[in-house]
Amino acid sequence: MDAAYYNKKVSKEVIPAVTSGTSGYSAVLLNSGIIKNKGLEFLVSGVLVKTKTFSWTEMLNLTYNNNKVLALSSGAGNYPLGYSRPVKTLDWG
Repeated sequence: MDAAYYNKKVSKEVIPAVTSGTSGYSAVLLNSGIIKNKGLEFLVSGVLVKTKTFSWTEMLNLTYNNNKVLALSSGAGNYPLGYSRPVKTLDWG
């Protein structure tokens, strides 16, 4: 059995942000600002069945995460993390 708690504030976290394909690049690295990460994690494991020729081990991992952006780097209002576009399909019938 294992349990962990974390409560950390990080700054200068570098994240990839998607750029327009016409720029020639697929992403750009940006300073995200200040992010607060906190959460709990529990792990329980045990051997359910054990014989001379067979062993059955199970693990259960439960996690709760709460992440909050406290501030973006200067001059940034938002970060585009992805784009979507319609997909064309062919009808062979």
